[in-house]
Amino acid sequence: MESLMRHRRARRRKKLIVGGIVCAIVLVGAIAWGVSKFTGNAGGDDAPQLMTTFVDRGDFTEAVEASGAAKPVTSVVVNPEVGGTIETVNVAEGDAVQEGDVLLTVKNDELDKAIRDAEMGVRNAKLGVSQAQSTYDTTLDAYNKIEEIKDEEGNVIEYKRGAEGSDVDAATFAVESARNSLSDAQEAYSIAVANAEKRTVRAPKSGSVVVMNAQVGASTDSAANAGGLIQIADLSQMTVKVQVNEVDISRVSVGQMAKATFSALPGVELDAQVTRIATVAGSGEDSHGYGGGVVTYDVSLLIPQPAAELKPGMTANVQIMLQSVPDTLMVPSSCVAMDETGSALLANRVRSLLTILGIVIGIAAVIALTSLIDGMRAAIVGQLGLNAARTVEIVCWPPNNRQLTEADVETMARDLAGDYDFITCYAYARSSVSSSTSTSEEMDITACDEKFFEARGLKAEKGRVFTAEENEESSMVVVLGGASVKKLFGRADADAVGKTVRIGNDTYTVVGTLESDSIQGDWCVAYIPYRTAKVRLIGQQSGAMLSIFGFARENADIYGVAERTDSYLRTKYNISEADPDGGGGSEEGYCYISTAQSMLDQLESTMSSFRLMAFAVAGISLLVGGIGIMNMMLTNVTERIREIGLRKALGAKRADITAQFLLESIAICIVGGVIGVAVGYGAAWLLAGFAGSSLGYENLVPVITPQTALLAAGICCGIGVLFGFYPARRAARLDPVEALRYQ
Repeated sequence: MESLMRHRRARRRKKLIVGGIVCAIVLVGAIAWGVSKFTGNAGGDDAPQLMTTFVDRGDFTEAVEASGAAKPVTSVVVNPEVGGTIETVNVAEGDAVQEGDVLLTVKNDELDKAIRDAEMGVRNAKLGVSQAQSTYDTTLDAYNKIEEIKDEEGNVIEYKRGAEGSDVDAATFAVESARNSLSDAQEAYSIAVANAEKRTVRAPKSGSVVVMNAQVGASTDSAANAGGLIQIADLSQMTVKVQVNEVDISRVSVGQMAKATFSALPGVELDAQVTRIATVAGSGEDSHGYGGGVVTYDVSLLIPQPAAELKPGMTANVQIMLQSVPDTLMVPSSCVAMDETGSALLANRVRSLLTILGIVIGIAAVIALTSLIDGMRAAIVGQLGLNAARTVEIVCWPPNNRQLTEADVETMARDLAGDYDFITCYAYARSSVSSSTSTSEEMDITACDEKFFEARGLKAEKGRVFTAEENEESSMVVVLGGASVKKLFGRADADAVGKTVRIGNDTYTVVGTLESDSIQGDWCVAYIPYRTAKVRLIGQQSGAMLSIFGFARENADIYGVAERTDSYLRTKYNISEADPDGGGGSEEGYCYISTAQSMLDQLESTMSSFRLMAFAVAGISLLVGGIGIMNMMLTNVTERIREIGLRKALGAKRADITAQFLLESIAICIVGGVIGVAVGYGAAWLLAGFAGSSLGYENLVPVITPQTALLAAGICCGIGVLFGFYPARRAARLDPVEALRYQ
């Protein structure tokens, strides 16, 4: 049987080698065909062909275009200072008003009542003053009147006043209090009158009514909530704020003249002038300006003489004049436009193809190695299971070579319930397995409970896994792995559910088969309930080993859980920190805790090292390819000096020529990158076949992540810019006169 497996692997490896050779032949043939196809016109004249065209004569103007909303220079919103109901409205929208004109009046019953109450208070206060003054006069007269008191003989024995001095003082205080009350009442009356005057709303400044929300009978509060009752604006001058992008802002200055047209007023064109330029960039998201995240600057323009029909809020289309040249010849933009990238590359097809080989090889190496590494990582993680990061393997031998029992595991699960969803035990054993259609085969037997499948991420493809009740009752049931189904029933897709197999000396009923795990290859395994195996199988094998694992709680710190578990076991069973070499079973005891997360971390570190090595190897090829691109671009510049001189003489700027040659360089790199991605992905599948056969990973699938594709695109653009910048700048700095003289 083992020789048969080796024969199958060799045959699969042979198929992959043949497929790789065929792909290589097809690729080489395609490149050879392309070279022969492109070479057909390579011997012609590579110089650009000049054409004649018509030119115009007239006034030339250059302007920056933008748009914004027209607004008055100054405006004021008028709202009553008091609430109430609008009684009269004296103006309409569009009316011109002068400062102090009555705009509207407000009816407010509370203010009228306040005036009446204040008048009543004044009258009462005046009456109080009169009464206090009368009392004072009476008391003072009585105080000034002196009465003689005589005895029986007629002799004067004392003099007595009609009122005491304290009475006069009290009367004086009463007069002052009454006068103070009168003063307060008069002040309250003045305030009530002043508040009543606020019912009349007057224009705070001269201008035109541009917003009118006031209606007779309406509440002032509801009208004000609509944005103000009345808005008065000075329409003798208006302003427009527009956004100019960072490319053009350096060409705009304060004082430049502009023309403003309006979508709502066809035929109206007004003069404007730049009055302010922002020094800090805006958000670039204004609905009237440049949007989409482009850096823009606010520019304010003044319209000194707006048209009478121009209304605030109308959209103004502004042209800020940068230059104006009268009576000039205007050459079509096609004469100086840099659209020769494609033709320049196609004119030198063979040279372009040979130049991109370095890029193709470098990108192919990056794609092939990274996709293969990511595929191996995905395969290993898939083998460990979806929940691998939460599993903790526990190995513990108390002193004197005592082995833990199920009771010990149950106690451990209770004591560590805060860290684990569950802790369970399982065992591995070997036994002969056969079916009615196969001979006896030695297979790995895993004795476990139903929780084992959840923790390992194993799912039933057909049927089900066994239940907790079947484990407790030591039921004679079995779950087969994908390779085991093929071994026992002839086909991997055979329906084994309900059939029986013989394990050792006992017969078991198949209740489910697991999804095929490509990473396991031909590994055959069967799963039976732990309690069944304990009675029927493990007790018969001295080599069977009890293993323990825990399933940590979700989002738990797996390393902290492992550390607490280790501390718990060492304390409970008095195991020293220094474990003896060679593992468990010692007299002093042994404890070892391992996590799948640590394996994943180590795997990620190893894969990162492989990626770094792959990038280093591919970087050499990319460097060579970049140097080749620079060499080709310098050759292009030399061959097209007269063309460059002609374009600069017709008005092409340095930035235009730089952009053209940079675009050519980037285009070459992107073409090489696309080919490299395709070649790299094919090479990754070829390498995956070799790796799968050599390492035992069947059907290993390369993985190209979006990050890898974006990285390849970024590398191509970066190489194009890096190695194409110097030739592009060299072409842009050529003197047009000297370039036209070049032979």
